[in-house]
Amino acid sequence: MIALPSIAFGGFSGSAKDVTARQVGGRSILTCRTWPTGPSTNAQVARRASLKKIAKSWQLLTNDQRLDWDRLAEGATGITVLGQKAKISGLNLYVRLNSNLVMSGGAMRSDAPAGLDDVPLVRFGAMYVNSSSVLIEQIDEPDSDLRLIVKMSGAQSTGVSSGWSKTVVVSSDEETDWGELDLTDAFKDVLGTEVIDGQKYFVEIYWVDSVTGFTGPVTQISGTAGPDPIYGSGSGDSGRALVRVKDLVDPIDRTYFENFEYELSRGSVIGTVKIKKSFFFLVSR
Repeated sequence: MIALPSIAFGGFSGSAKDVTARQVGGRSILTCRTWPTGPSTNAQVARRASLKKIAKSWQLLTNDQRLDWDRLAEGATGITVLGQKAKISGLNLYVRLNSNLVMSGGAMRSDAPAGLDDVPLVRFGAMYVNSSSVLIEQIDEPDSDLRLIVKMSGAQSTGVSSGWSKTVVVSSDEETDWGELDLTDAFKDVLGTEVIDGQKYFVEIYWVDSVTGFTGPVTQISGTAGPDPIYGSGSGDSGRALVRVKDLVDPIDRTYFENFEYELSRGSVIGTVKIKKSFFFLVSR
């Protein structure tokens, strides 16, 4: 018979089977080891390997570098499983920021950032999740060093109220296009399936600074996949207006153009294209 550790033991620390007791800030904390219930995605395997590599690289830092990370960590906080703020160590901060940098396509850093960054909240107009597309519209990009992180869950029953623990990163270093981010292919590549209309999906969105690794506040969204946006209101995924050679109005000489294309922002309406000598003018409304 194995006696499981209990808070009643007060200062007890140790492990018994899948239960571990430890003392943190004068409190007795019990944790249970969890085991994955499904196969890991390629992205999850790569991320776990990256975390292990980053943690080992801590030993390669100089004493001064580790002290700088410890000093920076004194002003940072983490969140415990009890939902309370707790101190974070220099090592944990080093691993956390560098894992964010690797995820966002940035370079790992050995030196601690000069200070804590204030990364803004993600502001956007709408998000669509359906069998045709996964699309975020009208994204306000305040800084070129910021990368948009989008985490999504697989299909969940509409009765599920909280599926945030099931989200995985589907976008970390893609660039937006005119304030839009199309995640249709990324979702399929990471989750291994297409979106199923009528099922519920959970989404987490936040900025990460690709220079420091600091992240901004997390926006959490949930909704049922379908034609309407799960957040906000937008123009939908009807596509963009595109002017091509065949759309030109009575061109004087088509030889001036080879594979001519001109894309207009979403919501624009194609007007006419007039050609005069070697110049062309696009008229849209």
